[in-house]
Amino acid sequence: MLQQIGGLADHLPGIARKLTNPTHAVVLRVGSIDDAEALYRHLDELSVERQTGLRRTDYGTMEFSILDPDGYVLLIAGS
Repeated sequence: MLQQIGGLADHLPGIARKLTNPTHAVVLRVGSIDDAEALYRHLDELSVERQTGLRRTDYGTMEFSILDPDGYVLLIAGS
């Protein structure tokens, strides 16, 4: 799904701390919480730039966000 950056700023402190040019984020759902954690570790090993660390939400997902090479925010969530 696409989500406006402004709507994510309260939940993602990395977005709130710095201005980003893109006005939307892409939200990617992965299979499970374990899948989200494994992907987070793998991307960390590759030194992919993160906006936020891994966090459990109050709506039952495990999420983190990264920046793609063009500066777009990708929010990755597993449930």
